[in-house]
Amino acid sequence: MKIDAPHNQRILMVDDNEDVRTALIGSLTQRGYHCVGAEHGASALQLLNSDRFHLVITDYRMPSMDGLQFLEVLKKRPAHSLPPVILMTADMSEKLREHALALGVYAVIAKPFAPQKLAVLAAHAIESGEIDQRRLRKTSGDLHAHVTGHLYPFTRR
Repeated sequence: MKIDAPHNQRILMVDDNEDVRTALIGSLTQRGYHCVGAEHGASALQLLNSDRFHLVITDYRMPSMDGLQFLEVLKKRPAHSLPPVILMTADMSEKLREHALALGVYAVIAKPFAPQKLAVLAAHAIESGEIDQRRLRKTSGDLHAHVTGHLYPFTRR
């Protein structure tokens, strides 16, 4: 199955291994995604503060801030600003998977994996994130209408 992404979909790739980061960015770029790389969690957080991404793909094992620590910082952000996250790991365990899912990741993928598998997972994660964002906007719009309707009822006298 060939996955072609709209050119406006942006992915942040976080991995301290430059070869892996470059290969994955190349693979996703060939499929039409616009990818930006970060070599660790701190630089990824800076990029997330200054730019919008549709998806974050992060490695688990990284120096100074591992993938779970990165996810813990992300989880503190407002829900409307969070893109879906895919966690990559060569150290797959049920405990790690459960912890990552509890922190809100879309998926955990075990290394090594085929680039096509990541592309399919990325497409699904981005679609899921777009649905969640529409749901959040609708919910906040409904809440706003409900609150303003009850606090400031419009009546003609």
